[in-house]
Amino acid sequence: MANIAIVFPAYAGGGAENVTITVGDMLMSRYGHKIHIWASRMAPGFEDSLSAKGYQVENFARSFKARIHEPRTSRHIADLVHSHDIDVLIISVNAVGCAHELRRSISPRCKIVFHLHGTPMWELQDALTKRTVAAGKPLKKLAANFKYASSTIRESLLHSYSKRFERRYRDMFDISDSYWLLCQGYADRLARLLGEERDNPKIKVMPNPADTGRFMPLANCEKKKEVLFVGRLTYADKRVDRLLRIWAEVSKHAPDWSLHIVGDGKDRPNLEKLAGELALKNITFHGYRDPAPHYESASVLCMTSTFEGWPQVLVEAMSSGVVPIAFGCTDGVREILGDGRGVLVEGFDENVYAAELHRLLQDRQGREQHRALYPAYVSQFGCGTIAELWHESISLLMGPHSARNDC
Repeated sequence: MANIAIVFPAYAGGGAENVTITVGDMLMSRYGHKIHIWASRMAPGFEDSLSAKGYQVENFARSFKARIHEPRTSRHIADLVHSHDIDVLIISVNAVGCAHELRRSISPRCKIVFHLHGTPMWELQDALTKRTVAAGKPLKKLAANFKYASSTIRESLLHSYSKRFERRYRDMFDISDSYWLLCQGYADRLARLLGEERDNPKIKVMPNPADTGRFMPLANCEKKKEVLFVGRLTYADKRVDRLLRIWAEVSKHAPDWSLHIVGDGKDRPNLEKLAGELALKNITFHGYRDPAPHYESASVLCMTSTFEGWPQVLVEAMSSGVVPIAFGCTDGVREILGDGRGVLVEGFDENVYAAELHRLLQDRQGREQHRALYPAYVSQFGCGTIAELWHESISLLMGPHSARNDC
């Protein structure tokens, strides 16, 4: 049994948190590990719900306010490692500040894992995209435009953002005993970024789990003429505005099909306004809800993101017999939909996407050919399979002579 702490920059029930808890539940119930969930801040309700499931919860915001990159946070993490006698510290999503100081401050017996839930250097894309969004807002537009222009110039000429994030990746790699990435494409990208060998034993592929047991029975349900989007309604990454413009074209030629938007977020008012401006028909914004009933009836799932890590909705859709189409924005998306499992559109060309989506809607036999590939592929991402991979990796880190490695 291991005493494991998992650190998040913020805990708000997002994808990284959900997949971690899915695995964590099994690590506790099946293998007897003890798991702590620590975060710089937590959304209301999660402390109680996690505690009720048996997790040891630490919300840093109750003691002080600091971001994950700040030195104070690293010192607090080191103190918690000592006081709770942690065996394995898993730093999830974002690098901590003062990484080398953190490593020096805790016992070598405590193994450190960095678990990257996105594509390497996703922070660069996120930072520049957010500057773009700010520049388009009417309030403080002049200041935002200046900040956007100056930041893009600094990046193009001096690579200031790239260098900053590369240093964080280098520091986390140096202090980590194991570095987990979501797919082989990301592992290769990290190795190139840091000048490491591709087969460096520290670099490990750790896919996200999917509740395939829940979704696979839905593949046998009758599929309707429904197109589905599932996810956060945020501009910087998800770019659902692209889907609305695509649907404006496709729906002209497929009036018997409907589009269902399942999810919520800051961009929803803008998207609903855009839908009105485009005079879209056969479209419904459902808000945040369980997507399972929609997977049950939908035939096609659309993703129009600028960047993704390992999008769960693609695996969930495939488990449910729903055929995905997406921009090939990252290695994770291309890996999931490769080998004919879905439709990939390169280059963020909305016209090409619209043509491919229309073709997919009209080709029922083609959709069935995609669907036939799914059961064998998605089985490798079952919760039990990924939990076992975590357990084996943690046990290997602790070593055969660890006093606690008795599970």
